[in-house]
Amino acid sequence: TPTFGNPNVDMQRSIQYELGLQQQLASNLKMEITGYYKDVRDYIYFQTVFTNTGRQYSVLTNLAYSNVRGLSFRLERRRAQNDMFYATLDYTFQTAEGNRTQPSDEIFFSEAAGKQSETYLVPKSFARTHVLNLSFGLSEPDDWTLGLIYNLQSGTPYTPAYPPDIVPITFTPNSDNQLVQNNLDFKFEKFFRTGDFRWSV
Repeated sequence: TPTFGNPNVDMQRSIQYELGLQQQLASNLKMEITGYYKDVRDYIYFQTVFTNTGRQYSVLTNLAYSNVRGLSFRLERRRAQNDMFYATLDYTFQTAEGNRTQPSDEIFFSEAAGKQSETYLVPKSFARTHVLNLSFGLSEPDDWTLGLIYNLQSGTPYTPAYPPDIVPITFTPNSDNQLVQNNLDFKFEKFFRTGDFRWSV
């Protein structure tokens, strides 16, 4: 029976590169651009082994591979003195790929045939191609504030499936994406002072 105390399981190797630029466009306006790439080898995953005697077991192994690459952009306008307006814009484009991991019975090694299943890259389950964040605000100190935060992001990958007794089709892992998600938060606060008490609504 195999054990999971194999010292090779911890030998994951990764290389990460990052290059960025920060630039002041005005006294209260700043721009940032960052590109990045991460390469991970000997990534851990489960592999099914079929022995010569017909036994079958799963073992953790360092055979998988993944990479993440992307580009992020940020524009920030700070509230200047005697100015009510401030805002930030963040956008990230990213791709993340790795060896397929589902269904796990496809990832195998057969001692009898001396064959190992061929692996290929598929989108990782956490990958979001596009992420956009926008924050906007107006403020009159000690009087009132108004804030808005908007988030828009691509759906994560998933593997489509039909009941096998209805449609016997096997899809490529993570070959489709969830729906686009978006969210809007709005806040308005008004400050009041009554005697020595300061309160807000």
